[in-house]
Amino acid sequence: MVSIALKNLLKTCIRTLWKLIQLLLFIIIVPPLINYASLKREAPLLGQHGLPYDIGYGQKLFLRCRGHGTPTVIFDAPTGMNSDIWLPLQESLKKTTTVCIYDRAGLGMSDPPVSLTLKQSNISIKIYGSKLIIALFNIETNEKENKPTKHRGMDFTVEKMSEDLNRLVTATSQQPKPFILVGADLGAIVTRFYAQMYEL
Repeated sequence: MVSIALKNLLKTCIRTLWKLIQLLLFIIIVPPLINYASLKREAPLLGQHGLPYDIGYGQKLFLRCRGHGTPTVIFDAPTGMNSDIWLPLQESLKKTTTVCIYDRAGLGMSDPPVSLTLKQSNISIKIYGSKLIIALFNIETNEKENKPTKHRGMDFTVEKMSEDLNRLVTATSQQPKPFILVGADLGAIVTRFYAQMYEL
């Protein structure tokens, strides 16, 4: 009698555990598959609204510019959002000037940030008083002048994001200056850093 009740309890526990495993697998596997399928289906439509520009190291950032004239207004999206958030504003401002929206690395239609190996890097360590400063400069060659140029920052820093933006709007897509940078949340931090580092 006791062994039959124990067997039934064991069967019930195994069935419940199997149902939980099935549910977890469903939750883990199905949403990414649906997201991947919808991105593949929408990619041709989304790609028509802008272009991916190669900013170096095989990394491409998505940029969409509309309108004409100067200054060029560049919008940077908040944390975790892509350039779509600025579309209504871009549509209304394009009648007045050039308006550009872009996706930072890893967001929207842009490639994920490229991790650079130590072989591609030159690490500089300096001591200022009691502060130890470690700077990472990634070396690449400027094809026109055949001189090395420095690549600032590590993979996920504001410095790297602002350099990516600089490469995108000056070297790759060659947008007309002067720039007016507009950002929200992390985008505001990136644009402020850009304004301190580069010519607007």
